[in-house]
Amino acid sequence: MSAPTAAERGDTVHVAVRRLIRAVCLVAVVGIVLGLAVLRQHIEPPDPAAPADEAPVAAPALDEVPAEVAVLAAEDARLRAVSLGPAVGTTRVGATVVLGPRPAAYGVDALVAAGALRRTGPGVVELVRPVVARRGARVALHLPATTLRMHSGARAHASLVTWGGDLALSGAPGRPLRLVGWDPRRKAADRETSDGRAYLLVKDGRLRLADVETDHLGYWSGRTGGLAVTGSPETSATADLVGVRVRASHIGLYLSGVERSVVRRTEVTAVERDGVEVTNRSHRVRLTGVSVDRSGGAAIKVGNGASRVVVERARLTRSGGYGLLVDGSPLADGPNSAGYSTTNYAGVVLRRSLVADNDGGGVLVLRLDGLQVDRSTLLADGTALAVRGPADGLVVDRSVVRSQGATGIVVEEVSGARVERSTVRARTTGVSLTDSTGEVRGNDIAVGTGTGVRVAGEDARAVVDGNAMTGRGPGAVADADGAEVQQGDTTGAWSYRPRAVLWLEEHGSALPGLLVLVVPAFGTVFVRRRRRGQRELRRLLEQALVARGREALAGYAPPRTQAPVGAAGSAFEAEPEAGPHVDPHVGPDVGPHVGPDVGPDVGPDVGRAGVPAADPAAPLGGRRFTGPQDFAVAAVLEAGYPVGDVARALRVPTARVRAWVEEARASADA
Repeated sequence: MSAPTAAERGDTVHVAVRRLIRAVCLVAVVGIVLGLAVLRQHIEPPDPAAPADEAPVAAPALDEVPAEVAVLAAEDARLRAVSLGPAVGTTRVGATVVLGPRPAAYGVDALVAAGALRRTGPGVVELVRPVVARRGARVALHLPATTLRMHSGARAHASLVTWGGDLALSGAPGRPLRLVGWDPRRKAADRETSDGRAYLLVKDGRLRLADVETDHLGYWSGRTGGLAVTGSPETSATADLVGVRVRASHIGLYLSGVERSVVRRTEVTAVERDGVEVTNRSHRVRLTGVSVDRSGGAAIKVGNGASRVVVERARLTRSGGYGLLVDGSPLADGPNSAGYSTTNYAGVVLRRSLVADNDGGGVLVLRLDGLQVDRSTLLADGTALAVRGPADGLVVDRSVVRSQGATGIVVEEVSGARVERSTVRARTTGVSLTDSTGEVRGNDIAVGTGTGVRVAGEDARAVVDGNAMTGRGPGAVADADGAEVQQGDTTGAWSYRPRAVLWLEEHGSALPGLLVLVVPAFGTVFVRRRRRGQRELRRLLEQALVARGREALAGYAPPRTQAPVGAAGSAFEAEPEAGPHVDPHVGPDVGPHVGPDVGPDVGPDVGRAGVPAADPAAPLGGRRFTGPQDFAVAAVLEAGYPVGDVARALRVPTARVRAWVEEARASADA
């Protein structure tokens, strides 16, 4: 039997080319999978529960400095100039009207006489010059149902400032006094801030507003933001606002260094930056009934250095930042020339308030001691409440916290945290305590898939008791990284899910790419099994070829005759018969070398003629075949090998082997 030729096998592509194609396909598949994984990392949004550390902002080049910076510098220089020296009566310093101290307050008539105010029609007055009231002076304007137009144009803008004095503006219930930054050339509200804009500022004094509306005021800084009250370490300032509405200003209300201030029934809408900002050593500030909607920054921002701030009955919605942003970190981290403390500021209360639909998140508090969230509703697409320390004291009581993001309440590095009698809803984790100590008691916590309460950190300790938890995951309460959890009674419908199942559900989009790699891995098992069968077939085929060759050689070998041994002990062989020359060094078992699996001991038992004897256990072993067709038919019909494996072993098309088998079956049936 001769081996099939390349033409019989149907080989049309060189083996090196086939191997190259396979290698290219494998590299392409792996590259696509890795590319999809990298692309998925770039297009996924960040975890809303992660800290939002801001990258440092490089200082702009000189030619990129906004125009408002130069306008603000000129404004500060003007105010410093008019605040120096004695002030008596009404004077002018440049274009500014300066009001000196006197027993009576300066009213509309006094400002008209000084050339600062002008009556232009029924219910309309215009502030045409900037006014500064010096220490001891008071300005009181009671103008119900009146519009006060504060000139604000490209060349100059008017402002109403008290430098150590008091300012009182009032309308009447249902008949407010309306202040608007007014461009007299365009005869419309001033919407351009690059050249400055009209504003109100009370420095080291007291601001009283009642039934007042402001519109299109302020630019660039807090003190020129539109409506501002600022104090200093030597002199405190006070704000008392009721029934105020602020719209389209730069900052809604800016309170810096104020004490014992109250803001009631105030609405802030569509301002460029924060709705209300309380900062710089402000102390004992109460915001009651404050509504902030669609602010560009945070709805309410309690900045660095403020303490004892109460926000109650507030409605903080649709801001560009957080609903409530609090920074209680100390002003210094060591000895300093200003003598600032190195401890956290303390005491912010959010009570009976709604915080919803803010782009940045619900409430974010940084390094503040003594935070209280009481009977409030926090709704957010990201994290609804995040408190990050180091800090002491946190109470969340009788509140509703609903987060569309991963975690409802995030607490990090806080000692003495308590979450009690509240309703928490989130996607994966209801309450997360990291490196913190505290209690989670009596809450209704529901998550989609994940953990109701998670406690993590080597020094973390928590008591979790009396909660109703609903969701699915490896456990309603989880601890990690050496945390200690004292767990009490837990009720609710919690469904157990192994972590592996949760991982597959969370990374569902990665499964197709994973299968691209896993399926070939499993496929190698079947490939190896098939190749073992093919090797067995090749071995049997090689045995048949060897047996055929040995049989042919045996037909040409002469019979050996043993000569008698002489005295000298030498042996003589008979003269060989004529025939093909056979190398005397080659034994009768020599055949063509056809593969590494063939050696001197080939096949089953070998007879004296060098032909293997038949092995009943191996139908193909030791048999003689007339050719590849005879071998293929026996391998399929007698030995039971698959047609495809036989075709690969013989390296002939599968269809040809199948035709041989069908022909043999037809002959047998006939």
